[in-house]
Amino acid sequence: MSDALLLTLIISGGFALVAFIISVVLTPLVGLLARRAEIVDRPTAEPKKLHHRPIPLLGGAAIFLTITVLLSLLLHDKSTDILTSGLVRPMHYLGFLLGGAILMIGGFLDDKFTLPPKVTILFPFLAALTAVLAGIGVSKVSNPIGGGTLEISQTLSAAITFVWLLVVMYTTKFLDGMDGLATG
Repeated sequence: MSDALLLTLIISGGFALVAFIISVVLTPLVGLLARRAEIVDRPTAEPKKLHHRPIPLLGGAAIFLTITVLLSLLLHDKSTDILTSGLVRPMHYLGFLLGGAILMIGGFLDDKFTLPPKVTILFPFLAALTAVLAGIGVSKVSNPIGGGTLEISQTLSAAITFVWLLVVMYTTKFLDGMDGLATG
């Protein structure tokens, strides 16, 4: 094993431990905040609502904050370029984090006020647009028929990326039928 690979594994393991600790600390704090702000899922007669007491919402905020802290630490760590050694640039991470923040704000507002679908669709739309404007996209795809790659124009890349992000966000939303399922 090379020294560089060993160093990367050690650094990654350290950051994984930090991520674990941050999420373990933040999760109950966010739960407490949700309870105090009355942002809870109350039991009803719906078949999906099997709980017997109010369950705090906003659990994704602890995960998002953990990811934000870790990405910030890794991007500012001068001993490694583990996140930016390839084609991914800090601007891409900024787009990812800003898009995530938009989704978190939308989720918070929806959990607090039960927004109508015509309003909630704005948040994934804005998040996907933010990611695309930050330069996240695909420039090449492997030829599915075999041999070589296909170059994609920036305009087509932006359209594919935007639609792909919306499809993935809504697939996750539709599949999320239990507390914590999408996060897991």
